[in-house]
Amino acid sequence: MDDNDRDALQRAFDLARHDPALHGRVDRWLAERGWESAARSCACHCQSAALNLKPWQLPPCSPTIANHLDDALRVPFSDASGRREGAEIVRKLRSLGLSIYEADPLAAIARVEAGQRQAVK
Repeated sequence: MDDNDRDALQRAFDLARHDPALHGRVDRWLAERGWESAARSCACHCQSAALNLKPWQLPPCSPTIANHLDDALRVPFSDASGRREGAEIVRKLRSLGLSIYEADPLAAIARVEAGQRQAVK
């Protein structure tokens, strides 16, 4: 794990831990599984909320998508699983040098792209 991922995981952990509905669960994850596993779960939760995913859809940081990107990119768009859309987000995050654990991946992408547009002007 690089510093970029660690930073994004810390931000997702902090966001989830400050959510009153999740605070106890995050503390339990931390005690039972350690920081990295707890932070990955927090990133999944934050992405699911930010992307308004259905309960059966996986967030982009899910190992099923992130670790099997080529397979996920072969799934048709609008498949109920949302795997293709998640894979496209992972591909975009990586191309911009962002972590797959960004709590709000679309906002992170938009922020970097806006900065790039400003740099060109």
